[in-house]
Amino acid sequence: MTTDDDTRAAARPGSYSRAFENMVQGPDDTAGLLAYALFKQAVREDAMNGTGSVANPRNPSVTTVKVFRDAAEQMLAEVATRAITAAKPDLQRSSIANAITALRDNLQTVQANITNHVTNQTRYRHAIITGVIAWLITIIITAAVLYNFALPNWQDRIVEAVREAQVPTAGSPAGTPQR
Repeated sequence: MTTDDDTRAAARPGSYSRAFENMVQGPDDTAGLLAYALFKQAVREDAMNGTGSVANPRNPSVTTVKVFRDAAEQMLAEVATRAITAAKPDLQRSSIANAITALRDNLQTVQANITNHVTNQTRYRHAIITGVIAWLITIIITAAVLYNFALPNWQDRIVEAVREAQVPTAGSPAGTPQR
């Protein structure tokens, strides 16, 4: 239902409803678009009931804009909460499945690395080279031990030196050491 004032205001150039401009703050303002839809719904219901609108339908006040924007933001928050609640089990299953897949991939990588390492360390060339090196080390150790037993030790050398120092020569009396 339009009043005579609304008809005259619409007929005047430059006079138009500023409700959309007051409610919507930008092209991506979902809350503002919903607030405008709620505002227009309230204006329509008031007109159908025959009651006068509390707010000016052509230029709503700052308070009216705030009331409808708050209602729109609350509706959007409720929708988002319901969507998150509904999607939560699927998200959890998906994240668990992704974690299991990542662990399986890591396990396969570790298994491949271990297999490659064992294969590389047990090749016949590596085994032969290791055997030859161990054989050479064993021979060197055996030779060192035998050489050590073949030589007199330091104690035997001292005893021998003392005995040689006490042996009498042809011109010296027995039992007197030589100098």
